[in-house]
Amino acid sequence: MLTFNNRPPVFLHNFTTMFNGMMGLVIRMSWQEKALWLEKITKRMMLVVGTLGVLVIYSGFFFLLLSGRTVAVIPWFFLVSPWICIYFGLTQVQQIKVLNWFINKFKK
Repeated sequence: MLTFNNRPPVFLHNFTTMFNGMMGLVIRMSWQEKALWLEKITKRMMLVVGTLGVLVIYSGFFFLLLSGRTVAVIPWFFLVSPWICIYFGLTQVQQIKVLNWFINKFKK
């Protein structure tokens, strides 16, 4: 590793300090707080992954569609899966609103 005066590089030191600070925060929380923290982080990651999935998968889908190539090679669940990630990344209240919207949409 590249060192200067027997110290790690600044970016590595800052990262380890931040990581140790986060771990100290996690260690000091009760198990209920840890569970809520984990749920919040997981939901946020689901939203990020779902959003990036929509961007990447649908841009590729429309590229194939508009370039005249066949889109039959893309299974339907590839187009649905990022939306499932986004749905489970929402809060419970937002999930209920989405379900009510679908129900109202298909009742008409």
